[in-house]
Amino acid sequence: MYCKICGDTKNVKYYNRFGYFACKYCAKGTPAKVNKETFKKVYFGNEPVLNSILNEFYEDYKFSKHNLQEYIEKTISNY
Repeated sequence: MYCKICGDTKNVKYYNRFGYFACKYCAKGTPAKVNKETFKKVYFGNEPVLNSILNEFYEDYKFSKHNLQEYIEKTISNY
């Protein structure tokens, strides 16, 4: 087992609120995540998106230390 956020193998356990294994340190600082359908609606809105793209973005979000709003701010740039 390893932490899906930082990769550490110490003090790792399964957290239901994330749906994956995390170390104590990362679990403490990581907010609960929204489900994939909610993520899709908020992140992509009504824009069509390939499942492969959705899955890649959702996995990146899920294993980040950000809530949804923070993740959106860090991954969407306004030109």
